[in-house]
Amino acid sequence: MDIDTVVILVGAGLIGLNYVAFAGKRWHRRLWLFWTVQALNLLAACYMVLWGVPSFREQAPVVNYFLAAMFVVRSLLNGRRMQGSYRDAVEQEEEDKAQLRDSIMEKLQGSDQ
Repeated sequence: MDIDTVVILVGAGLIGLNYVAFAGKRWHRRLWLFWTVQALNLLAACYMVLWGVPSFREQAPVVNYFLAAMFVVRSLLNGRRMQGSYRDAVEQEEEDKAQLRDSIMEKLQGSDQ
């Protein structure tokens, strides 16, 4: 396998990792995974800008810039998903607290009678 194929396969694997790592419920609780994938995305973007796929360096350098932009966009989308997950988790927690508060009040009012 030549270096071009390895770079392209590693890039595709990283994009796949972006989808797999953030699948399922409560993934936002695994911050170590989130920050690891974010760091890998930014490192891949830097690699694509500085070196990129060797075959494209001479013939079509815009491909390397496109691949770098793709990793930056994935990083931004992951950040947006993280914000949304935290927002949803906080809303769910507040809703659970309100339900618990209401049930306690009902029990207290029921025991007074």
